[in-house]
Amino acid sequence: MLDASPDLAIIDLEMPRLGGYSTAVALRAVEQAFDRVPIPVLCFSAHSGDDAFRKALDTVGSATYLNKGGGGGLDELFNRLAQVLRTFRGQAALG
Repeated sequence: MLDASPDLAIIDLEMPRLGGYSTAVALRAVEQAFDRVPIPVLCFSAHSGDDAFRKALDTVGSATYLNKGGGGGLDELFNRLAQVLRTFRGQAALG
């Protein structure tokens, strides 16, 4: 059996049937059930994150958010990817 975990999960919050938040919660449940280290999660959405959404991300842990329409392009994507990976690995997050 291959015992490898992904380095990062990228989840769209607007997925059909099982939404992104539910997917992230399910991912954390599986990790706990099998005593696995949580992997970092980057959530995408076309909607800006409100306070309730940010609180939900805190519940999932090791997660950050990127608005699809933020206008930052690839630079913003790479900055957020670096941020979530550094935060997950215990390094200083990008400002």
